[in-house]
Amino acid sequence: MTFYTSQSYRQDQVSIGSSDLDLLRSILIDSDVRDSMEHWVSEAQRREDILYFSIFLDRELLGQILLHDMNIHTGESLVAYHLFRTQMRGHGYGTKALYLLQSYVLSHTSLKKLVIITSHDNLASQRIALKCGFQYVGTSREEPVNDMVLEWHMPLNSR
Repeated sequence: MTFYTSQSYRQDQVSIGSSDLDLLRSILIDSDVRDSMEHWVSEAQRREDILYFSIFLDRELLGQILLHDMNIHTGESLVAYHLFRTQMRGHGYGTKALYLLQSYVLSHTSLKKLVIITSHDNLASQRIALKCGFQYVGTSREEPVNDMVLEWHMPLNSR
């Protein structure tokens, strides 16, 4: 796995697709997500249980979305996403990117469940997940005071 390299998935102006590492390292990224971007790019280069996509608005690099800790035996994967610049948030781009990732999962994987772990105070991430059909299932085992878990299950009639 690691970096996605096939056809892009698109809805309106938003797409998810292949990543250009040089562009990722040179683009302006707000400080609140720079560490996350660097972490996931580094992890995607060394781990086989990650599938990393870039998010684009038309041809402009907007953020990252990825499957991580993918487990083919359980059919589950965690999801992470970040829009790189504050001014691009709140326009529905993250929701479209997550919807596109779900479309990819439905058509190209055997995954049965996607899981998002986010902080209780990250209302934007929660809204994105809920708009895409994720359901709140409880607090995180690792960080029960700070984090919550949302899940999306593959529709029964999708295969």
